[in-house]
Amino acid sequence: MRMEIRLSPELEAAVERGVASGRYASAEEYVAQAVEMLEERAAWREETLEEQRAGLEAAWQEAERGEIFSMDEARRGMEQMKAEWKAGRYAK
Repeated sequence: MRMEIRLSPELEAAVERGVASGRYASAEEYVAQAVEMLEERAAWREETLEEQRAGLEAAWQEAERGEIFSMDEARRGMEQMKAEWKAGRYAK
């Protein structure tokens, strides 16, 4: 498939710099790499969003079952984890 793309002067200069540096053999290779990276990023974002949705749903269900704790309880738990981490870190 052949496609013609118009780029802004700034983007065109970026492509030219990439090719001139030797990192890319051609403008086509540069653009292909950029498109692949965008596709990977979009897939990562979708995966991350799904994980966040699942986490929120789990948290919501825990809250509905009454499995929540106060800020003081959370703070105490964090302080305990910090103390355990420090003890392990400095014990070596």
